[in-house]
Amino acid sequence: MSSPHLKKAIAALGVTEICPRSLNVSVRDDFDSSSEPAELVVQWRHNLKKISVTEMHGPEGEKDSTQRQVLFTIETGLRYVTDPEADPNDIDESAIGVEILADFRVTYSAGEELDQECLEEVGNTNALYHVWPYWRELIQSTCARFGLPPMVLPMYQLPVSNQAEDSDGD
Repeated sequence: MSSPHLKKAIAALGVTEICPRSLNVSVRDDFDSSSEPAELVVQWRHNLKKISVTEMHGPEGEKDSTQRQVLFTIETGLRYVTDPEADPNDIDESAIGVEILADFRVTYSAGEELDQECLEEVGNTNALYHVWPYWRELIQSTCARFGLPPMVLPMYQLPVSNQAEDSDGD
């Protein structure tokens, strides 16, 4: 079940564009690209980085001539760690064999003005959900192009809200 903020935002927003904005691939010189993925520790992350709202005004006198766009920047990252004993929160640079970092921009057309709480909820759930297939494809093609062990990210699962968990128990 969606929160009221998320429901309002979903009704007001429509995806118009998803595209990468930055990509950084680092492969350590001595990384053995013939390693099996099972021999490596794979870590990934994804976060809402930025929200921007733009308004474009049409010719004066036209009713409803303002067009709003909401741009979400989602940062993603994946790395192969060669030391299975490494603390995930404190990894030495020498233990990172491969790191792939990318920022994606998701642009939505907005039928109405939304408050910051609505936008943050969309950015932390739906925007990431919309980016995920592009991120999965980028990882797969980057690994192939760089001769790296293949990695297939799992399908993205939207977080379950507390309201949904409460209603399941009824």
